[in-house]
Amino acid sequence: MGGRKQKNSAYFEIQTAASVKDFETQQYQVLGQAKGSGAGTTAAVNTYHHEDYIQLATQDRYYRIKQVQLDGNIEYSAIRSLNFGQRDARIHIYPNPFAEQLTVVLPEKFQPKSEEITLEIVDVSGKVIHQQTGNLAQSRVYQIDLDAGNGVYQVNVKAAGYKMLTKKVIKLKE
Repeated sequence: MGGRKQKNSAYFEIQTAASVKDFETQQYQVLGQAKGSGAGTTAAVNTYHHEDYIQLATQDRYYRIKQVQLDGNIEYSAIRSLNFGQRDARIHIYPNPFAEQLTVVLPEKFQPKSEEITLEIVDVSGKVIHQQTGNLAQSRVYQIDLDAGNGVYQVNVKAAGYKMLTKKVIKLKE
């Protein structure tokens, strides 16, 4: 459907599955719908945004778009795959909630292009209130002492060539 004109489109349905075969056997999930252009034909570019929150053990996800026309005819896009990489490379943070100190553990499956990492603590306004660097060759466990008020914070782990890992934590000082 990419690059095609929308003709008499009622709506689009975003579908996802763990395998191509799942589409054939109707074992896919619907992520959402987007309203079409309606009657007539348009070459106008429209942007749609949907997020896939489905958690699977597989690293590959498959997607397609179903276009339903006003007359009931249906067209499907080509199936596209995305590889989300190391899904088990989750950071472990404890305790959560915490009073003064957090421990951040980076698993062995976390293998960025560079061993240099940056840990950040960000408040709800997006302000970085703590930042420290580390080297995975030296340690995968980091202690963070946070002198800040009670609230919800986000821990960000940044590394070259890797999507930033994030996790929310709660600070409750007794």
